[in-house]
Amino acid sequence: MKKLLFFDIDGTLWDNRSRIPKSTVNAIRRARANGHLAFINSGRSRGYIRAPHLFDIGFDGIVSGDGTMIELPGPGESVCHPRISRNRVCSYYEIPPEETREIVSLLKRHRFCSILEGRDHLYIDKEDFGDDAYIRHIEEDMGADLLPMTGGELPVITKFSCDLRHAVDIDEGLRKIGERFDAIRHTDMVIEFVPKGFTKATGIEDVCRLLGASPEDTVAFGDGANDVPMLEYAGVGVAMGDGNPLSHPAADYVTAGLWEDGIEKALRHLSLIS
Repeated sequence: MKKLLFFDIDGTLWDNRSRIPKSTVNAIRRARANGHLAFINSGRSRGYIRAPHLFDIGFDGIVSGDGTMIELPGPGESVCHPRISRNRVCSYYEIPPEETREIVSLLKRHRFCSILEGRDHLYIDKEDFGDDAYIRHIEEDMGADLLPMTGGELPVITKFSCDLRHAVDIDEGLRKIGERFDAIRHTDMVIEFVPKGFTKATGIEDVCRLLGASPEDTVAFGDGANDVPMLEYAGVGVAMGDGNPLSHPAADYVTAGLWEDGIEKALRHLSLIS
């Protein structure tokens, strides 16, 4: 029976240097050759999913921004393309401008060092982070599509993430943000904020509805705290062995680590490839 396979990116498909094991590439291609469908399901907003070597694997759809955007192949396309314009955007949520304006003001007031994430751009006030290696990495990846959070046009965003190391009045700031956003805590100081009602699980649900598939026929692969909803929702949840331990109780199967051929071993274990 055909399965729908949903893959997180960071820590699942690739490592912190964007390197993808050959075993992962080959295993996903073999699964698709066996008739299964493969989807990206990432917490990254669509503006930050653009690496050609990721799309070269071959995917049948993209869930981005923790379920805030769904793409499927466009007319005449058999696989989702790095360019949004070549894909069919089936659903998309954008934070309303007035709400975005309030968020930016709140984040600056509480000194939450923030990355605002949108469909086409990321927004950062680089001076807030100082000489931060991760911000330099984002600059290299995004180029001209990395824009200032303040001092320019109002950001167009779907979600945002914050580093609280230099924050003030943290509890008050989190309380106000929590009125409209769910918080996913990646570390003590790094929190991702997603509009209420959206998760990677709702992304899977939407894809199933669009394709007329059953959630029982889905398999989710992930490694982090924001993967827990999809690992619990999918017919089978697979957690990476070297991922965040919080993801393991939510999974039906804990596979080997990313560089220990974890994806290939899981697909074999589930008899999706031989």
